[in-house]
Amino acid sequence: MPHLNGFDVAAQIMQHHKNVKVIILTMYNDRKFVEDCQKMGVQGYILKNSGVDEVIMAIEAVVDNKKYYDPKLTKKTTTNQHTDDFS
Repeated sequence: MPHLNGFDVAAQIMQHHKNVKVIILTMYNDRKFVEDCQKMGVQGYILKNSGVDEVIMAIEAVVDNKKYYDPKLTKKTTTNQHTDDFS
């Protein structure tokens, strides 16, 4: 996505389409990105290395109006090496 990142796209979708639910599928497990998505109101956040069952659980949870954040995301998430992607 030239000139945009997934976070920006999610924000635009949520701003212009209030009924759309957003699940972020990403390689970023940086706490800042997770917290920013939570603050923005993203309903789901899962890591790309998640299995199919995990993705299905996330989709089902969000469809049921629940939040789903990858259980691999803990307070000990790592610092992301790609912070320039979100500048």
